[in-house]
Amino acid sequence: MYKYIKYIAVIITLLAPPVVLAEQSVTTSTNSSVVTTGSTPPSTPTPMTSGSSVVTPQPSKTVSTTPSPMSDTDDYGPMEGFVLRSAVGVSYQQPLSGRNGNGSSYTKSVWQPGIRFDLEPGYNVTEWFRAGLETSFIYNQLHSVSFNNEKYYNNSADQGNGGFYQIPILANVTFSYPSDGPIRGYVGGGVGAAWDILQSSNTEPEENIPQTYTSYHWNFVWQVTAGFTYNVAPGLDLDIAYKLLSTPNPNFQDEGHYQASFNHTAEIGLAYRF
Repeated sequence: MYKYIKYIAVIITLLAPPVVLAEQSVTTSTNSSVVTTGSTPPSTPTPMTSGSSVVTPQPSKTVSTTPSPMSDTDDYGPMEGFVLRSAVGVSYQQPLSGRNGNGSSYTKSVWQPGIRFDLEPGYNVTEWFRAGLETSFIYNQLHSVSFNNEKYYNNSADQGNGGFYQIPILANVTFSYPSDGPIRGYVGGGVGAAWDILQSSNTEPEENIPQTYTSYHWNFVWQVTAGFTYNVAPGLDLDIAYKLLSTPNPNFQDEGHYQASFNHTAEIGLAYRF
């Protein structure tokens, strides 16, 4: 029995040193889940930061340099105050019909398409109401003239040149639709007087003598207009309009009664608000 106990003690003595060495060489890192089997020196623990020294990152603020599209708050220029409008367009004069001084002959004058220039200073009382004083120059060249049932054409052998000049001066009012965008529609009207100049020349068939006729006369006129504007820059509008100018009772020197005159114009222009 003693013999077997001695053998067991010897075996334990032989096995004890390797186990101790293995226990000394095993090191577990507290900062990693990896277990190393080498003789690695112990790592220095990272100190914890206190709550007062913690820096919280702030979100960065970026400034956009890209211009935003036009919105309701964009600057279209002053909506109240003075305005200056100018325009040019194509004028169509309806035929003038009437009788001569003693009423014995009937006359009808047909006109070629002409031109019209406008200049109108005004004042925008509100963003939807404007008052202005307009002056214009309108010219239409004669196409043909009929006396009773005989027609003569402009620059023919019996008919020379002819033209109709109208220079109206009108007190206008304009009502605009108060839009938040760059496009604004409007309607308006005005009354005033026009300095009318009627010129023609012809040759008497029997006497073969050239004759020239010129009439200067003031006539009462009225006008209606409709159109829209498009804002191209602060305070500057592109203006497209239709205008109807009427002389209800045209009078010409040494001539009889004429029917009402109507002149139609499609024009384009600019309006500057300041």
